[in-house]
Amino acid sequence: MNKFNIKKYSIIIPAYNVEEYIEECLVSIEKSLENIGSRLIKFYECIIINDGSTDNTGLVIEKTISTFDNGCFRYYQKKNSGLSDTRNYGLELATGKYIIFIDSDDIVSENFFSEIDLTIDTYKEPDITYIGYLKFDDKEKIIQNKKNEKTTCLISNKKLLKYPYFSWLRITKKDLYNNNNFPKGYIYEDVVVSTILAYKAKRIVMLNNMLYFYRKRQGSITTSSPEQQFKLFDSLDVLRNRCIQQNIPALYYNTTYVNMTRSIGVSLARLKNREVFIRNLKKSWQEYDKIKFIDGICSYSSWDHKILFICFKLKLLGLPVFYLLKILLTLLRK
Repeated sequence: MNKFNIKKYSIIIPAYNVEEYIEECLVSIEKSLENIGSRLIKFYECIIINDGSTDNTGLVIEKTISTFDNGCFRYYQKKNSGLSDTRNYGLELATGKYIIFIDSDDIVSENFFSEIDLTIDTYKEPDITYIGYLKFDDKEKIIQNKKNEKTTCLISNKKLLKYPYFSWLRITKKDLYNNNNFPKGYIYEDVVVSTILAYKAKRIVMLNNMLYFYRKRQGSITTSSPEQQFKLFDSLDVLRNRCIQQNIPALYYNTTYVNMTRSIGVSLARLKNREVFIRNLKKSWQEYDKIKFIDGICSYSSWDHKILFICFKLKLLGLPVFYLLKILLTLLRK
């Protein structure tokens, strides 16, 4: 193969029923690719996979990429099988050394690819480059108001585990996904994969610049029924089994388990039905019995997560606490 045909980056975009958002996503990618210049653009491929959408997502994709002339975009269609299976399909198609996941309702900055490439070259091709992001809603209102202070540095595996698990925050060497695919049929699939990536990576760079813009929208997986969010425990079981099979230290699994206390706590606070609340609270207590007290305390998790973990272990999180949490969440939303 001619060395000029070898791809350095494979951008993978799973798409399902996002006719309202996919054009904005693709246009932002195209603009960012334009900024790297024609000499480097040959090292990029953008793989878009329509996961059996039932709306006009496919038509919007075809129309949008037909206006692009850089030759990077490749469009595929398949039967609906979920986000995990679609990402795995994209990994099979990818030819690049690095994998970049982008969700089809999100957008990227104009400097997204140029800054990532500069960082990866400067730090001599690290295994993972972790990037900064901002949240915004359907009304394009910034939810997460952080100062865009660019800092770049090497970080440890331990520190990486303290950050959100979203796959689109990690620009990762493709070979780290070997024997580490996304579990099909599970939510919080990123929790499984990203934990193992954190263990496998030998060299990690933090690019703390707000390059990715994450749309928080109604109807997405993370804003669906709060009771569905307790399927997180099934994903944690998958992670535990993989760690055992691959001889990954239990410390990684324990840390992720403790890190998930905030998600579980928020999901409990969102439950409106008293019986449903009590049922899932008891389920959470039972699940946290799987982790020894000392293992949670000695994990890499930050102390705010450890305190929540202690509350679960001691069964301190009862109805009065969560009624207070509900009030606080309501005020925060306003």
